[in-house]
Amino acid sequence: MALYTRCPACKSEIAFEPPKNIANLPEDYKHRITCPSCGVTIGVRLNIIERQPVGETPLALQPIENTSSMSAQYDSSQPDTVPARSLDKPAKKKGTGRNIMMMLFALLFIALGAISYLVANGTLSIGEKTYGLDSYSAIAGWETLIKDFDAFKAIFEFDTVYGIMGIMPMISFTLAGVTFIVALISACGKKYGRAFNLIWSLLVFAVGVMVVFAPMIQVNIKSSLSGALVELPTYTLSSYFKDIFDSQSYCIFAPAALGFLQFLFSLFFLKSLKMKPSKRV
Repeated sequence: MALYTRCPACKSEIAFEPPKNIANLPEDYKHRITCPSCGVTIGVRLNIIERQPVGETPLALQPIENTSSMSAQYDSSQPDTVPARSLDKPAKKKGTGRNIMMMLFALLFIALGAISYLVANGTLSIGEKTYGLDSYSAIAGWETLIKDFDAFKAIFEFDTVYGIMGIMPMISFTLAGVTFIVALISACGKKYGRAFNLIWSLLVFAVGVMVVFAPMIQVNIKSSLSGALVELPTYTLSSYFKDIFDSQSYCIFAPAALGFLQFLFSLFFLKSLKMKPSKRV
């Protein structure tokens, strides 16, 4: 005959089979059973078990009440075998905000390249001075590569270093495009790659610095390759920067400045995304 008792934790009624030697057991014997609803192991005395049928109310839907008053009914001689709950992985923030910030930096690079292209070909007029916007000719370089590959190849045939310096804006623009794509995918996947963004931002900043010095290097290469027939001017570091400020070509610093800010934010974003557990008072 099945016996019945009530779980002190979740108030569910439990049906169980008594031991066969129930008549020979001492009065203080406690039979240990496990609640099928909440998993709590309890000890019950067989001589005070309520012999009532189990109600039709679903056990999982019964509310859990305060169990502090029922703690005396537990068998204190042995610990209850309640399944331990542990978190395999600590909760993390989604990192969407960080990815959006990286996307914004990439869009600023792309916008700079688009404005530079429009100013260089005369579509967009900003006055007599271009303020160095035409120096970031990334889209124009890609256009030359696609439409006139021979002209693009001739830059490298003249001098390899000269050609590499000439495509620095293209590299900076391309890195910004990759940054945007990776950040967009990461935002959709609710992940943020801290190591990738740090290394990538450092690369973007380094290329931005090369964009600043590329015209100086190209001029000096031209002067060294011209020979004795044609004497071309050369740049020193001080004369180059003096020429930049005299001509008000301030926008040439934009790729390096944006790259530095992106690298700086990637350093800030090295902070772990793991959520700290809330402190209980």
